[in-house]
Amino acid sequence: GVDRARALFGPGRGLARLLVADARDLPLEDSSIDATLDKGTLDAINIAGEEMFMQAAQELCRVTAVGGVVLSVSNVVDRDQWLKAFDDIYWTICHDGGLAFA
Repeated sequence: GVDRARALFGPGRGLARLLVADARDLPLEDSSIDATLDKGTLDAINIAGEEMFMQAAQELCRVTAVGGVVLSVSNVVDRDQWLKAFDDIYWTICHDGGLAFA
């Protein structure tokens, strides 16, 4: 959780900025983030309801800089929900959530 992330990426451990915040109302400026890695947060929000998921997705869109990247590792949110949440004019789904082996 948060304590482990602070130990790995906290002060003196690189350029990562760690926040504890409501994903639907992030304390960040518009277009201020170059990259976001999500592993499970959007899944958990989606389980709470589609409206909450859409609010969190809109916040990610708001804070992500033009040309920025949002990488979400999910096996809960289906492709149609992603397409609805992230306008395909600006976003590309690189992989549809199916299992892949290399």
